[in-house]
Amino acid sequence: MTTRRPLLTALAAALAVPLGVAGCASGSTDAEITRALESAIVAAVPHSTGVFVGLGYSGASNRTVVVNLYLDSDDTSIVSAAVDSGLKTVWAAIAVEPVSVGISATAGQKPHDAERYEPNALDPRPVASALGIDPKHVIHHLIDLDAATLVARYGAWQAPAS
Repeated sequence: MTTRRPLLTALAAALAVPLGVAGCASGSTDAEITRALESAIVAAVPHSTGVFVGLGYSGASNRTVVVNLYLDSDDTSIVSAAVDSGLKTVWAAIAVEPVSVGISATAGQKPHDAERYEPNALDPRPVASALGIDPKHVIHHLIDLDAATLVARYGAWQAPAS
């Protein structure tokens, strides 16, 4: 029995190293990914007054992204264009392929204490309708698209060039 413990310890260590490396395959930390996405979204999204990006994951490859757009308008056509641009930007700019991207829009400035779920978000149903997004992707104040839907809308995900 005592000869098995070193063998099991060695096996566990041998498996942990590749699994840990796989979790960091992009070489980017969550903070770096968040900053890069926030910068890309603010630059690409018309009428943006700010953005909050939240990352979540369960396991090394199950990354989810939540984006709260803050806009200078609540006009449905402006918000729809901004949401579409925000989704497209996240899909093109994120360093690790996400399994889903959720997005909301709020008229006004980004608060200093912005959180993952914005309580003052605009109703996403008219935006989803304007963008031809199935209502099943509207969850509370978010439009939440899985990777398959993102691929159908914006093409296959590719890691951004370094």
